[in-house]
Amino acid sequence: MEFVKKVWKLLNPFHKRLYFIFFITVIFEAVRLTGPYLFGKILDLLVATKGLITIETAIVVLAGLGGVRVISLVIDHLADWIILNFLIKTERFISTSAYKKMIDLSLDYHEKIPTGKKITLLNKGTDKLIELVNHFTFEFQPTVLQLLVTAVLIFLTNIKIGLIYSLSLIPFVLITFHIFKSTQKLREDRHEAYELSSSEIGDTMSNISVVKGFAQENRENESFGMLRKYISDVSLEEFRKRVFTSFSRNILIEVFYIFILIIGLFEVRANALTIGSLVFLISLTERAYSNIFRLGRIYVRISEAREPVDRLSELIDAKPSVENSPNPIFVDIKGEIKFQNVSFAYSKRNVLKNVSFRVPAGSFTALVGKSGSGKSTIAKLLSRYYDPQQGKVLIDGYDLKMLDLETYRKQTAVVFQDAPVPNRKIYQVISYAAGDKPYEVVNEQVIEASKLAYAHEFIMEFEDGYLTEIGERGVKLSGGQRQRLAIARSLFEKPKILIMDEPTSHLDTISESLIQKALENLSKERLMTKIIIAHRLSTVQRADQILVMEKGKLVEMGTHDELVKKDGIYSQIVKQSELKK
Repeated sequence: MEFVKKVWKLLNPFHKRLYFIFFITVIFEAVRLTGPYLFGKILDLLVATKGLITIETAIVVLAGLGGVRVISLVIDHLADWIILNFLIKTERFISTSAYKKMIDLSLDYHEKIPTGKKITLLNKGTDKLIELVNHFTFEFQPTVLQLLVTAVLIFLTNIKIGLIYSLSLIPFVLITFHIFKSTQKLREDRHEAYELSSSEIGDTMSNISVVKGFAQENRENESFGMLRKYISDVSLEEFRKRVFTSFSRNILIEVFYIFILIIGLFEVRANALTIGSLVFLISLTERAYSNIFRLGRIYVRISEAREPVDRLSELIDAKPSVENSPNPIFVDIKGEIKFQNVSFAYSKRNVLKNVSFRVPAGSFTALVGKSGSGKSTIAKLLSRYYDPQQGKVLIDGYDLKMLDLETYRKQTAVVFQDAPVPNRKIYQVISYAAGDKPYEVVNEQVIEASKLAYAHEFIMEFEDGYLTEIGERGVKLSGGQRQRLAIARSLFEKPKILIMDEPTSHLDTISESLIQKALENLSKERLMTKIIIAHRLSTVQRADQILVMEKGKLVEMGTHDELVKKDGIYSQIVKQSELKK
């Protein structure tokens, strides 16, 4: 019942259509059952008249049967059109809703769940839900209606046969529920393994150069093969149980069907049934048991869809850990930043401990410290990917939690250490914040940002310039080119706050030199607050203030000259050349 509630909630916008489909199905099944009923009455008429009927009667009978078949055909095709139209619209709604929800979830969700697993969750969850709705509208709903109506008609025609028919349902239902319970764990394991296999494919393909560079193709093949073998073994065990159960149900139903046929013949002999009524009962019983078989198959399909749909429902119901304020403040920020006694932990691992500092609007601040000291976490809190567990992050005196999230992020920009570049045209990468505007509209702004980032020259070396298509994750570009594109993208909308997380790490000397020039341009820009996590002395020296982090604490703060004179941690870092020149 809980699963039915989840599905009903997912289909919330389509409840009225489902009610209408149910109404159409009721009419269709009523018309369909009219045929066997009329056929039984015709047999009784033939027996009563010893086969002698008038031409007029024959015409009326044939017209009645033909009319029933035509009406049934029209309703059937109308129902098919309505249901297919409903399924297509439902699929679009569910897939776009799930995709939107996944994008809207906070960064912590995306950092925990591998990409392949998320893709499987979206695709398989949506596909299985549509399959489920398909089975419900085309099969389950009419089958249940037929079972109910045939059961009533069987009872009305002959109580004895009705009782036998009812008794036959009990073991069928018990066996069906038993197989569902006994295979539930197997289904859960199989779906979990499917998600893991998708995740492994995504991980391997995105790191294929590493796999080949270390000649680990066989290792990855073996790992994936073992996972697929596990899926195969679990599937075979589940299939074995299903086949045995299906065989048991079929034998049981056949026995009851023969028993009903024998009882029916005895009832005719005792004049408790007419020949026409017996034929009608046999037709109803065949249809009823056919529907019971069908219901068993449908139940298997529904149980197959349960795990992916459950996971999809959990995704739709998930709440972002970072949400917009109920009464957000819309403000055009200047860029002053304050951290007031900020503490933060990932799960139970403390990363920041009572960190406090102020960054004046338009200034240039550098964050330095060893790996794991909390520098990147400060950048993530400032972007509001996370909220601190204690303390406040203030922007122009406003609590960051109170600012409208979309408005705030549109006034900030982030350049990551590993700059992701989507598979698009170069101008679309740079103008990403502007939406899907054509090149003619954004070209001046794109070129201006590219020149500031020292990217214009290499872009113009391509035959198509800014219209050049970039391969997946920018594989046609070098690391330095990708990084300069990322900087240009961050400068496109002239952000009030720019956050750069080690923008020159892992680059060759020429690329690093060009990015350093871009940073020099930015350091002169006084209308933009710049927070840069840096490991290059040449970058840090130009900062208006330097924040030194160690083990999650802010241990020193000042200019380069001030901190060197203190002979503290920063001075030691410089002396030990941990800040490269």
